[in-house]
Amino acid sequence: MKELKFKISGMHCGSCEKIIQMELDDTEGVLESRVDSKTSSGFVKTEDNVSPETIIETIKKAGYKAELNEG
Repeated sequence: MKELKFKISGMHCGSCEKIIQMELDDTEGVLESRVDSKTSSGFVKTEDNVSPETIIETIKKAGYKAELNEG
């Protein structure tokens, strides 16, 4: 299991959070996700075989930009 943090740009409200969260929750291998528009961040717990790039692409598919926050 991996825990990944992301910086997400383009979110403005709770609806943005829900859109991203729904996409993440529908992604195979995602076990848990949290998105916060106030901090422009996301937390995703995944199975080991899910790459950060997969999560970034999922967020991009929802209409937002993301990058791995390694700090």
